[in-house]
Formats: sequence, structure tokens, C-alpha cells
Amino acid sequence: MAKNDKSEKKEQKEHKESREAKESAKESKEPAKQPYAKQDYVSPSSPLQATSMEDMKKHLPKDVQEKLDELKEKLDKFQKEVLKKFDKYVMGIALLPPQKDKDGNLEKDAVNLLVLVDDSDSQKMSKFELKDKLSVIIGKIGEETDKNFRVQTIILS
Repeated sequence: MAKNDKSEKKEQKEHKESREAKESAKESKEPAKQPYAKQDYVSPSSPLQATSMEDMKKHLPKDVQEKLDELKEKLDKFQKEVLKKFDKYVMGIALLPPQKDKDGNLEKDAVNLLVLVDDSDSQKMSKFELKDKLSVIIGKIGEETDKNFRVQTIILS
């Protein structure tokens, strides 16, 4: 019977502390937090809510649309060439955000790409040799596709 009394007192104490915490929160003058702030709201007609690339492109100026189409063609060509040589080993190709140069300025024309390569089958050479050779070959493909492509090759291991 003594155990039940202790557990009841413990529950009562926890309930009282919880109730006091709620009351003190009500008394504080901080405004209640809303689940979504107004700046987070995006109207349905906004380009950010577009469902496809084509829908998003409709909201862009013509010159930007042309530049995107040109870049997409070059990226597709790069992807096709890399996959032709290393189809079984390439796990992914990604477009990276622009990087800053040594002076802290963005390189406007540079297109940063990342190629992830699965090297788990490689047993003929060391990981560093493999990465160096792949970087050179994939870098050449990038350079041939567009002089502004900056390709980074990463091996999985």
C-alpha cells in the first residue's frame, strides 16, 4: 500500500508542475508562436510552387530560359559521355552551387559539377591512383564539353 501512495504523490507532483508551467507560459508577454510565419507562405501561382521544370521556366525571362536550355544540353552531353566510359561505376552526377575564387568573388561563368564513382571493384591500383586517373579523364570530358565546367570527382570509399 505504501508504494501506491508514493506513486500517487509523484503523479500529483508532476501534474502540479505541469500545470504551473502552462500558467507561467500564459502569463509571459511573448506572443504565441504560429506554425507558419507570413514570409513562409507561398501563393499557389508562385514559381516556387511549380510542379515541373517547364512550369518554372514560364516565369523566367526569355534570355534566362535560353541560357538554361543551353546549359541543360551541355550537362546532358557531359552525362552521356561520362556514362559511356564509366557506366557501371558512376553513381551520380550533381550540379553544385557556385564557388568563390581566392578574392571572395563568385565565378559567374563557372559550372561546378560533382561525379560520384563507386570504386568497390577496383583492385588493380590504389585508391589515390584511381581517383587521380578518374579525375583527369572526367575533367577532360568536362573541359571538352564546356570550358567553364569545373568537375570534382569523388570515389565512394
